[in-house]
Amino acid sequence: MMNHAPQHHGMQQQHHNNMQHHNNNGGGGNQSEKELASKLIQASNKRFYIDVKENYRGRFCKIAEVLPNGTKNRIIMAMSTAKQFSTYLDEFCDFYTKSAEASAESKDDETLVTHQTEKDNRRYYFDYKHNRRGYFLRVTMTVLREGPRVQIAIPANAMVDFRNDLNALLTEFDCPDAEKDFKLPDPRSIKAENKVFYFDVGVNRRGQYLRISEVRSAFRTAITIPHKAWSQFAKCIEEIAAEAAAAEAEAAAEAAEKKEEEPQKEVGAGEGGTEGVKTAGEGEKVSVSVEEVKVETVETA
Repeated sequence: MMNHAPQHHGMQQQHHNNMQHHNNNGGGGNQSEKELASKLIQASNKRFYIDVKENYRGRFCKIAEVLPNGTKNRIIMAMSTAKQFSTYLDEFCDFYTKSAEASAESKDDETLVTHQTEKDNRRYYFDYKHNRRGYFLRVTMTVLREGPRVQIAIPANAMVDFRNDLNALLTEFDCPDAEKDFKLPDPRSIKAENKVFYFDVGVNRRGQYLRISEVRSAFRTAITIPHKAWSQFAKCIEEIAAEAAAAEAEAAAEAAEKKEEEPQKEVGAGEGGTEGVKTAGEGEKVSVSVEEVKVETVETA
């Protein structure tokens, strides 16, 4: 197990002070987010930060991996997803204890245990793997229908400290009422012309919400509707659709009425002086009286 001693807490306090200074000076941080606590884990040549933050939607965890060259990879989790991650860490730690003895038999770049979960519009993959450098846990976050994947790699010998610090934060800051354990409606989508509309339901401490996303080739926008406004939103759409349908039906009726009022075109006198010539259609009989037929007699010398 790694040494979590005074250096850990000193670095943790330094990180907290730096973050506080960064926020106070508006150094590019999200001013709508409030940092509640932070943990620092030093693992080989990497640093990992586990932050509990809060915004208008509720509390969440932000896990950052800082590489030696300064590159940062960040993964965001709802508190319920972080709790699930902690459960997976228990399994991964137990597996590491057993698999360390069989390291010689493991293949290079082999996935030994894997889990997957989904929350709101994010999907997470937890893969316990082995390669030439040893065992590690790769955590991947993908945002559905937008953005690239984000990955962090936690060395196996740091998983216990990672789990302990995560559990400590969850114990202190998790809100049982923040995310209710109930079945959310399944996501839906509608394709219209060159666009796709996605309907995703999520939940936070303020309740359920509906996110409607409009997506096309190089464009994406979204709106969020709180649960209490769903019925008003639906009623508004229904009224607009009903008015549009009524207007279309009225326009069609007027067009049909005008068509019926147009006079029938009569065939006038044609070449040769023939008037009112009517051709019998299929199945019709034509009767001609003798009086109507004029015969011109030509005398020959």
